[in-house]
Amino acid sequence: MTTFCAFALIIDERSRLLLCRRKKDHRWNLPGGELNPGETPTAAVQREVREELGIDVRVADLHGVYFVRAKDDLALTYRCTFDRQELKPSEELEAVDWFSAARLPEPMRERHGERATDALREHGLVFRLQD
Repeated sequence: MTTFCAFALIIDERSRLLLCRRKKDHRWNLPGGELNPGETPTAAVQREVREELGIDVRVADLHGVYFVRAKDDLALTYRCTFDRQELKPSEELEAVDWFSAARLPEPMRERHGERATDALREHGLVFRLQD
């Protein structure tokens, strides 16, 4: 059964992407996660960002569609904006920071590095098969 996930691409005025590092695996990733039953992808992005970062975002547009054949996952990435609210990271995170395409952090969760690079370098809609 396919798992559906949605992730936020929050990019600042200096073209840096906001990433989170989770305590459970100490890896950097895009904020977001799995959709709840009956939830739309955009609602999931807004919920996940609110839960993880304590901010409300506006979903601007769909940026990426990623199918992970090995896991039967479909991941969507959305460009999001927010009104410079103070970040209030959840207890599941150990760090939150902004990164440019030239200095993405390590280690990153599997496949999130490619999605982050796409967010910072690709301007059209991206479709990728990720193995």
